[in-house]
Amino acid sequence: MKFRAIWLFVSLLAFSAHANIRVFPTRVLVESKARGTSVTVSNLGAKNEVYEVVPKFFRLVQGKLEAVETPADDERSLLPMIRVSPKRFEMAPGQDQVVRVRVVPPSGLADGEYRCHLAFLPVERAQEAKPASKNAAAKSDKPTEGFSFNLEARVSLSIPVYFKHGNVQKTASLENPTWEVAEEKPVLSFIMKTGGNGFVYGDLLFYKGDKIDPAQLIARANGVGSFRGEEKLSVPVIATRPDFKPTLETLTKGNFLVAYRSPDEEGAAVYDTKLLKAKK
Repeated sequence: MKFRAIWLFVSLLAFSAHANIRVFPTRVLVESKARGTSVTVSNLGAKNEVYEVVPKFFRLVQGKLEAVETPADDERSLLPMIRVSPKRFEMAPGQDQVVRVRVVPPSGLADGEYRCHLAFLPVERAQEAKPASKNAAAKSDKPTEGFSFNLEARVSLSIPVYFKHGNVQKTASLENPTWEVAEEKPVLSFIMKTGGNGFVYGDLLFYKGDKIDPAQLIARANGVGSFRGEEKLSVPVIATRPDFKPTLETLTKGNFLVAYRSPDEEGAAVYDTKLLKAKK
């Protein structure tokens, strides 16, 4: 079994720091009134880095995110509305680059949440790229200038962008939660059922006992969400207390309450709770 969850929408394909650059925040939410925000890209390496920012749309297919050229209408793509500036930039070692993100919604846009990803694609400088073939060199007497688009040897990273327009309502429920083992780690497997005109995203909090009690919080799983109305997910958990080690044995000894809630910055609203009873 492989983990099937959109992990902060980071573990599948968006990384806050990859190789020599870092992008913050790792998830962007644009409100309808503001229509704009920004992300900061930092060069952590020892040489200049050149990147291009390209909006992309990804669909969840069998637990994996795949790029889609033409999203369906009901997928609420943000691609036609999103604008970024600058689209391409170069950073010296230790330098930051602010990328402005703006949303231009059309008139009559239906209420709801719209989404896409921003892909940060590494672009090699022409003088650092692989030498051109003899045939290609023979076609031109002019030296190569500017940037090449040879991306094969370097890895891109992506972050999700959401646009919240008008009245957004969303619901989520955890169906048939059970403890399983995957890659030698305990995971909670369940069916995520969602509704409304938005995309659910949040954290799973595990409390010892049968009620939400901050003093009894023992484990959590951050950044869990789904793009579809129904999706099977398997989520690994991390301990929040040094005296608790999450194993299949410790997680099935007593009763635990799992609560699925939105992030703190979005109000920490509880979508659903389920009681995980001790294994007899």
